[in-house]
Amino acid sequence: MELYRQYLKEREGVNLLDYEWGFATYSFEEDCVYLQDIYIVPERRGEGLGVQLMNEVASIAKTREYEIMMGSVDDQANGCERMKKVMKHLSFSEFKKLSGVTYYIKEI
Repeated sequence: MELYRQYLKEREGVNLLDYEWGFATYSFEEDCVYLQDIYIVPERRGEGLGVQLMNEVASIAKTREYEIMMGSVDDQANGCERMKKVMKHLSFSEFKKLSGVTYYIKEI
């Protein structure tokens, strides 16, 4: 995964946290950290690992003095309704809907 991490960073400005059980991709934008993707292997879902990844990204962002985290959910993706509930449970507020994607925002 290290080579892929370097590729993402160089080509797209995307950072990667990865573990045997899942990963998160995120980027630092002008005024926020944007959580792009979280993936947890099916057999480990429901253990709070996605929340752990979100919290780790938030901690990294805070060290860079970011105060806002954004994320999005593709309204057509498998599990999108579950993910929307998770975002709300984690104190994200719906920010806007655009082209079939719901954007969320929260202070960190």
